[in-house]
Amino acid sequence: MNNKFTQLKTVLISALIILTTSTTAFSATLLLRQPSIGENTIAFVYAGDVWVADDNGDNPRRLTIHQGMESNPHLSPDGR
Repeated sequence: MNNKFTQLKTVLISALIILTTSTTAFSATLLLRQPSIGENTIAFVYAGDVWVADDNGDNPRRLTIHQGMESNPHLSPDGR
């Protein structure tokens, strides 16, 4: 009985470590993605929406808010 409990405990701890590691790795992929860098502005995708911010990262503003997933923002050469 003690051997079965030890094996079960080992399996549960291993599963917890694997789930925690995979969840952390997955959540990290939701950060800033697909940046488009302009003269004074950066456009990027965060959590499925398009955002813009000043080139130093200040003043972030969300441009899209809806259920769809946005991708590949692009700033025009004149910065608009």
